[in-house]
Amino acid sequence: MYHSEMWYMRIAHCLALHRSIPVKGYGGVERIVEYLLTEQVYNHDVTLYASGDSIVPDGVKLMPGCSKALGDYPYHYIEHGNMFTNIIDNNENYDIIHFHIDTMHEPFISFANIGYKTINTMHFNPMHFSVRYGLPYVAISNDQKKLMDEMRFNV
Repeated sequence: MYHSEMWYMRIAHCLALHRSIPVKGYGGVERIVEYLLTEQVYNHDVTLYASGDSIVPDGVKLMPGCSKALGDYPYHYIEHGNMFTNIIDNNENYDIIHFHIDTMHEPFISFANIGYKTINTMHFNPMHFSVRYGLPYVAISNDQKKLMDEMRFNV
């Protein structure tokens, strides 16, 4: 692997525990995360926090939040909370922590005071979520940005 000292970063991605990667069938978020991992691992130290049955590209470290994908219902707050706590406990190992999850991580990240090193991509319609902690978000489109003015969209 090629690592340029000037641009080398330690990146953690956090994916909801509902599905694993690579996705079987539909799974736009999981597919995007897989593409990011595949490209970033060439120049960076990359870690994925996701379900333990995820298959990651060579060189990517998998930090399982559960043994296998949990499915959609019921909502798994305990498992996600444990995964967020693990990220917080290991945050000194990362330059950037990229969340691909709705907003349930916000209180954990805000109270741990590590929001400054996060990127938060809202892959869903932001009208369905309550944003209270002022973390920076990245929109997936200009139309999505228009839906919710109170979010701090950086891009």
